[in-house]
Amino acid sequence: MFRRCHPRNCFNESFKSLVGATIFLCSLAQAQESEPSHQYNELITQARNGLYQPALDYLNQRQTLTEHQRLDQLIITSWSGQDQAAAELYDAHADELSAFPDAAFIAARARRNLRHWPQALVLLEKLHKTHPEQADYRISLIMTLADAGLAQRAQEEGRRWTTDAPDTPEARLAYGYALMRADAPFAALFELDQALQLAPERRDIRREYLFALQRAGLSSPALSLAQQSSLVSDAELRRLGADQLSELVRLSAVPIGAHHHRYSLADRALSRSASLMADGREWTQQETTRLRLDRLGALHSRLAMPQLKTEAEQLIEDDIELPGYAQRWYANALLYLRHPEAAARIYRNLIADSNARDTHWMSDHQQLFYALVEAERLDEANALIRELSTPQPAYHTIPSTQQQVLNQQWLDARVLSANNFIYRDNLPAAESAYGQLVSDAPGNTGLRTSLASVYQLRGWPRQAERQLKIAETTDPVNSGVLTTQAETALNLQDWGAFEVLTDDLAQRYPETLANQKVQRQRQIHHMHELQISAYTDTNNGDGANGSGGFGIDTLIYTQPLKQNWRIFGGLGYATAKFDEGRANYHWERAGLEWRIRDHTISAELSANHYGEGGKAGWKLKGDHEFNDYWQYGWELEGLSRHTPLRALNANTDADRQAGYLRWRANERREWQLDLSTMAFSDGNDRQQAGISGKERLLTRPYFTVDANLSLSASRNSQGNDGLYFNPESDLSVLPGLTLNHILNREYQKVWSQQAYVGLGTYTQNGFGTGATINASYGQRWLWNEQLNTGATLTASTRPYDGERELGLALLFDLTYRF
Repeated sequence: MFRRCHPRNCFNESFKSLVGATIFLCSLAQAQESEPSHQYNELITQARNGLYQPALDYLNQRQTLTEHQRLDQLIITSWSGQDQAAAELYDAHADELSAFPDAAFIAARARRNLRHWPQALVLLEKLHKTHPEQADYRISLIMTLADAGLAQRAQEEGRRWTTDAPDTPEARLAYGYALMRADAPFAALFELDQALQLAPERRDIRREYLFALQRAGLSSPALSLAQQSSLVSDAELRRLGADQLSELVRLSAVPIGAHHHRYSLADRALSRSASLMADGREWTQQETTRLRLDRLGALHSRLAMPQLKTEAEQLIEDDIELPGYAQRWYANALLYLRHPEAAARIYRNLIADSNARDTHWMSDHQQLFYALVEAERLDEANALIRELSTPQPAYHTIPSTQQQVLNQQWLDARVLSANNFIYRDNLPAAESAYGQLVSDAPGNTGLRTSLASVYQLRGWPRQAERQLKIAETTDPVNSGVLTTQAETALNLQDWGAFEVLTDDLAQRYPETLANQKVQRQRQIHHMHELQISAYTDTNNGDGANGSGGFGIDTLIYTQPLKQNWRIFGGLGYATAKFDEGRANYHWERAGLEWRIRDHTISAELSANHYGEGGKAGWKLKGDHEFNDYWQYGWELEGLSRHTPLRALNANTDADRQAGYLRWRANERREWQLDLSTMAFSDGNDRQQAGISGKERLLTRPYFTVDANLSLSASRNSQGNDGLYFNPESDLSVLPGLTLNHILNREYQKVWSQQAYVGLGTYTQNGFGTGATINASYGQRWLWNEQLNTGATLTASTRPYDGERELGLALLFDLTYRF
């Protein structure tokens, strides 16, 4: 029984004890008849102890050898590992050695080690035919058949032997070996287990059982067995320890058990790797590299991406080429840590070295797609999707059956295509794609959650909520479901649900990027909020707004109090120059805001200083949502800040009541009706009505064009009387175009520009109709989740009381959370 050619070296150890002992004792007895017994015995003893050369030199130098000495020469040559020499020695003296069947056995062993399968099989088949009762010959024949690639015949011989002699350990060993070589490790393990039960005291069987456990991926019990007895060498023990680490790493990538246990295997793997590398053993360079690579896998399962990146780069610096699986871990870490360009390069290399039949082919394309998206290389991502979306069947038919199963690559390509629509701002197509997928697979939690995310992007949080409730019934603690539910609750101002969901996510999935995003949203939600808006303008006449104007308004909110409440306060100032002099107005205000699901109501008190004195004011405001499409709001003001500055300068103030009704179909279409009345302290009553809306004309990645229309009309009971502009009636019609262009985007950082041009008419009772032109250009900087700023330059020309006025204004706004 021998097998030096296989990595496990199975049965090789037993060759000396089962074959060499009987042959050698016989030859020793014959040698003593013709040679000084002491000298020859010493040489043979040295050979038995591994010192082969003295005996070989002695035998090779003799001109003639007896048959038994020739056999000794063959045995020791074989022991020394000189397989080619042993084979040639047998061939040269086959007739001389024909009296010893085990000589042919030794030659067969040498031929087998040299992978000379036909020659080895000829010898073994002859031995088995002439000595069918000899187990050593039969097991060697089966093993050599298996090694020669004749798996079917090897298994047939092994099965026949176990059927004829089920209680023979050698039969179980041979059949187990044949199954192992046929890549049936669990069937092989069963046969080795049977052999162990038949002969538990045999060291060779215990050793092979140990390796069968290892080949079946059961490294932990194999290592435990090895540590309980001296069945393996130090090198083999090290490999078993490394195998156990690899097993832990593989298992750590599969979520098992409760959420608070999902990292237990990864933690054990990390602890095990640290222990192995620090236990003082003499690891080879290859073994050390294997431990370091497996450690990357454990770090990946633990989502310890910064450490993974550091250790992977250290391996690269040490001139160690990362295998494909380790490159994927490294690339995932780069993507996690927001280095998409570097990640994309790795995925491209992996794809270039693979084909569609490889296990990771589609997942590599998926990761490359997301790396390209995060690197803002949307055209390349779109080209990749077109490549993956080539026609392919949705189902595969299992060979030899009529059963059809889902083609996972087809589904993955469809999902990527739907996501590509999202990233290219084609939300109607994304909604349609995910809607069809959910219709085809209503029980798929991931697809339904993605559809809910699209609904949120389109401004439909209630529809998203309904989809998530369905998804929750199949997988209530799914990370994607919980994350999207939390974001939906935030959009709906359902603060209680938002807090519960974010707490649950923090407990279950603290290391995931999705959880970190939601936790950041909660952190922002609990911050104070500062809002600043300011303007400066100049006009060529003394129209409605005067000239040399400047204004600033600041408002600060406290962090939420008892979830639903915020206190706010602010200061403001406005000034402009009129014929009668410069007008100045400043105010202070404070109030309370109440926000719950579907409703926001605020109340404030203000101190207003203008003209010749000051006056207290107040304001009540409410916004309410019927559903995802319809909203309405109202305002009641005592001493409204909508009062014209020129009127305030003349000590004329106004109370105001206003309301609006908005229909928002989606992100591309929106219309609003506004109604308001103002009662001035000088007796004038003003009624205003307006309709405004937008329709999307063009959507491209980074670029949109909207058509706008604004219609407004007003009437004043004291038309054209008083210092401030109060036409008896007027009508404004202003269609326009709005362009929005993202100049640069890097995750939360967005730099964009906006342009607007409107060309319409203004009709004033008693003064006819004139052209109105409005144009503006601005830029906006979203620095992060906390800071958002914008600046816009506007120019307009329109008639007031028959006189055309040209105005220029610069506007600035800032929102900062702290």
